[in-house]
Amino acid sequence: RRREGIPHEALARGPGNLGAALGLDLELNGSVVEQAPVHVPGQEQVPGAGATSGFTLTPPLKPVEDYACGPRIGITKNADAPLRFWVPGDKTVSSPRGRPRAPRMR
Repeated sequence: RRREGIPHEALARGPGNLGAALGLDLELNGSVVEQAPVHVPGQEQVPGAGATSGFTLTPPLKPVEDYACGPRIGITKNADAPLRFWVPGDKTVSSPRGRPRAPRMR
Protein backbone atom coordinates (compact mmCIF):
# COMPACT_ATOMS: atom_id res chain seq x y z
CA ARG A 1 0.00 0.00 0.00
CA ARG A 2 1.42 3.37 -0.98
CA ARG A 3 1.79 5.87 1.83
CA GLU A 4 0.44 9.36 1.16
CA GLY A 5 2.91 12.07 0.21
CA ILE A 6 5.80 9.77 -0.69
CA PRO A 7 6.95 9.91 -4.31
CA HIS A 8 7.02 6.55 -6.13
CA GLU A 9 10.83 6.53 -6.41
CA ALA A 10 11.18 7.08 -2.62
CA LEU A 11 8.61 4.47 -1.58
CA ALA A 12 11.17 1.73 -0.86
CA ARG A 13 14.26 3.93 -0.39
CA GLY A 14 16.14 2.79 2.71
CA PRO A 15 15.39 -0.10 5.08
CA GLY A 16 12.55 1.61 6.97
CA ASN A 17 10.70 2.63 3.82
CA LEU A 18 11.33 -0.78 2.26
CA GLY A 19 9.82 -2.50 5.30
CA ALA A 20 6.81 -0.20 5.19
CA ALA A 21 6.39 -0.79 1.43
CA LEU A 22 6.34 -4.55 2.11
CA GLY A 23 3.82 -4.09 4.93
CA LEU A 24 6.32 -5.01 7.65
CA ASP A 25 6.46 -3.28 11.02
CA LEU A 26 8.36 -3.63 14.30
CA GLU A 27 5.92 -6.28 15.55
CA LEU A 28 7.75 -8.66 13.21
CA ASN A 29 11.19 -7.73 14.60
CA GLY A 30 13.13 -10.95 15.13
CA SER A 31 10.71 -13.07 13.10
CA VAL A 32 11.95 -15.54 10.52
CA VAL A 33 11.37 -14.15 7.04
CA GLU A 34 12.61 -17.13 5.07
CA GLN A 35 14.88 -19.89 6.22
CA ALA A 36 15.68 -23.30 4.81
CA PRO A 37 15.42 -26.20 7.25
CA VAL A 38 18.58 -26.39 9.33
CA HIS A 39 19.64 -29.39 11.34
CA VAL A 40 22.99 -30.09 12.97
CA PRO A 41 23.43 -33.76 13.91
CA GLY A 42 23.31 -34.18 17.67
CA GLN A 43 21.51 -30.87 18.23
CA GLU A 44 17.88 -29.83 18.42
CA GLN A 45 16.08 -28.43 15.39
CA VAL A 46 16.62 -24.67 15.00
CA PRO A 47 13.47 -22.79 16.12
CA GLY A 48 11.62 -21.40 13.12
CA ALA A 49 13.58 -23.49 10.64
CA GLY A 50 11.53 -24.22 7.58
CA ALA A 51 9.12 -21.35 8.25
CA THR A 52 8.06 -19.40 5.20
CA SER A 53 7.17 -15.78 4.80
CA GLY A 54 3.98 -14.20 3.52
CA PHE A 55 5.75 -12.62 0.56
CA THR A 56 8.32 -13.57 -2.02
CA LEU A 57 11.07 -11.46 -3.53
CA THR A 58 11.70 -12.28 -7.16
CA PRO A 59 14.85 -11.44 -9.11
CA PRO A 60 14.67 -8.93 -11.97
CA LEU A 61 13.84 -10.21 -15.45
CA LYS A 62 17.30 -9.27 -16.69
CA PRO A 63 20.42 -9.28 -14.52
CA VAL A 64 21.75 -6.00 -13.16
CA GLU A 65 25.06 -5.56 -14.95
CA ASP A 66 26.40 -2.54 -13.10
CA TYR A 67 26.23 -2.02 -9.37
CA ALA A 68 28.24 -0.21 -6.73
CA CYS A 69 29.20 -1.06 -3.18
CA GLY A 70 30.20 1.28 -0.38
CA PRO A 71 29.83 2.17 3.29
CA ARG A 72 26.40 2.21 4.88
CA ILE A 73 24.73 5.52 5.69
CA GLY A 74 22.71 6.75 8.66
CA ILE A 75 24.31 4.44 11.22
CA THR A 76 27.14 4.74 13.73
CA LYS A 77 28.26 1.13 14.35
CA ASN A 78 30.36 -0.48 11.63
CA ALA A 79 29.45 2.39 9.31
CA ASP A 80 32.49 1.88 7.09
CA ALA A 81 31.64 -1.74 6.27
CA PRO A 82 30.98 -2.10 2.52
CA LEU A 83 27.48 -3.47 3.05
CA ARG A 84 25.50 -0.98 0.96
CA PHE A 85 24.78 -1.90 -2.64
CA TRP A 86 23.07 0.19 -5.33
CA VAL A 87 22.63 0.63 -9.05
CA PRO A 88 24.53 3.79 -10.10
CA GLY A 89 22.27 6.54 -11.37
CA ASP A 90 19.05 4.87 -10.21
CA LYS A 91 16.71 7.52 -8.79
CA THR A 92 15.43 5.14 -6.10
CA VAL A 93 18.83 5.01 -4.35
CA SER A 94 19.14 6.65 -0.93
CA SER A 95 21.49 9.62 -0.73
CA PRO A 96 24.46 10.18 -0.77
CA ARG A 97 24.66 7.79 -3.75
CA GLY A 98 28.03 6.42 -2.78
CA ARG A 99 29.79 9.67 -1.96
CA PRO A 100 31.82 9.32 1.24
CA ARG A 101 30.12 11.07 4.11
CA ALA A 102 31.88 13.46 6.43
CA PRO A 103 32.97 11.95 9.75
CA ARG A 104 30.70 12.75 12.67
CA MET A 105 32.11 15.25 15.14
CA ARG A 106 31.54 14.49 18.81
